[in-house]
Amino acid sequence: MPFFSGKEVLLFSVLQSIAIHVLFVIVPPKCVVKELHRIFTKFFWSNKLTGRTKH
Repeated sequence: MPFFSGKEVLLFSVLQSIAIHVLFVIVPPKCVVKELHRIFTKFFWSNKLTGRTKH
């Protein structure tokens, strides 16, 4: 069974690949791409226990 950090990286990779495949089919406006980037960055760099970010 992978460690917690490995699970986190796997989850992030799967979510990102799903978004890439969907966005390849439909061309979104730039504001949607920026918002998705913001959400992914916030999810990846945030600490769920303290609510603080690592970056």
